[in-house]
Amino acid sequence: MCDADALARTLIQIVPAEPGWRALFGLNEDEFVRSRVVAWALTEASGAQEIVGLIVDPSLPTRIIPVSEAVDPDGGTFMRYGFVES
Repeated sequence: MCDADALARTLIQIVPAEPGWRALFGLNEDEFVRSRVVAWALTEASGAQEIVGLIVDPSLPTRIIPVSEAVDPDGGTFMRYGFVES
């Protein structure tokens, strides 16, 4: 699933993420699902640069997508990034 902003985004650089990084999806701060961030991407759109996390698409596990394009199967939306120490 892509929106117009995602299509206008230019990928500048990708770097691997440390294993502890997670994208948190949920309905509130108390109930959420974690998805591992596999890489960070530096993107540019309309002259502004942004760093976004890349995750395995929960709906289609053969794709790696920006967190902003992910749709959580349980209906939660992206809330924030977090780090879990091993």
